[in-house]
Amino acid sequence: MNKSKLLKTINTARYNHETWLAKLEPIIKGLSNFNTFPLTKTKSAFGKWLYNDALLVKNTTAYQELDTIYSNIYKTLLNLIKIIANPTEKTLFNGSKRKREKELITVYFDQINNLSFDLFKALYKLEKNLKEELKNNIDITEKNIKSATNSSEKIIVNSDINHNTAMHIIRKEPINPNVLTPKVDKETQKLENSKKIGKKKRTATEKKDIEDDIKRILGE
Repeated sequence: MNKSKLLKTINTARYNHETWLAKLEPIIKGLSNFNTFPLTKTKSAFGKWLYNDALLVKNTTAYQELDTIYSNIYKTLLNLIKIIANPTEKTLFNGSKRKREKELITVYFDQINNLSFDLFKALYKLEKNLKEELKNNIDITEKNIKSATNSSEKIIVNSDINHNTAMHIIRKEPINPNVLTPKVDKETQKLENSKKIGKKKRTATEKKDIEDDIKRILGE
């Protein structure tokens, strides 16, 4: 069992002890007996949880509180059992003793109720601690995932930068002299040259020669 699963069992453990208390009350009132009642702390449903599943967090303060409180509950229960199982015989001479026993039964039962209240508080503390611990673990995991994602994005960005840099360098490289350039016919080359020359200031004669060349090439 992991801590996430243990957290889900706490409500059941709480319910089991509430049921335990509900079964004890009619015994105190003389309406039932201990025949089916768990007489040791490891036999109750709550005790089985506390000394099995909950051992996962046995080193925590909350667990140690639970163990101490539950042990005290059963110590008090033992005192109740001694009185209820072996009551003083109700006679004229033992009347005051019998009355004292009834008072003690009420005192012990109240103690068990008070200890049970403390038990529920310790259970709440354990529940709260587990939730915080699990939440922190989730936050750490999310941070690790985010960090890993950011690192991957940086690698990709750097790769893009390197690629762009390489392409820029390639475009800046001189043309390979070994690569053959396509042949251009003389007339087209002359026309291209004339366009370049046209960007400069030309004489009237040069302009007329260019116009004649253009007409000739176009077949006019």
